[in-house]
Amino acid sequence: MSHCSRHHRAEAGEAALTESEKRFSVFMTHLPAVVFIRTRQAVFCRESVSAGNFGWRECVGKTTEELLPSEVAELMMADDRRALTEVQR
Repeated sequence: MSHCSRHHRAEAGEAALTESEKRFSVFMTHLPAVVFIRTRQAVFCRESVSAGNFGWRECVGKTTEELLPSEVAELMMADDRRALTEVQR
């Protein structure tokens, strides 16, 4: 593959990623539901705009255990572990 071909493919990939990120951002902004995305370490890294409408503000960067009572946090993290295990099968 020539240098020009690799460069063109890299630019096309970056453009596709930018477009995908833009669509996802619009989706999260207008989604009429409370949605959170957390890392495998249970740290909130993204929340829908609707989350703020329900009093969930400034969750990003905090852990499940920091935001919820321990019994609720443990149930959520157990669900996450189960989901991640099923995805890896």
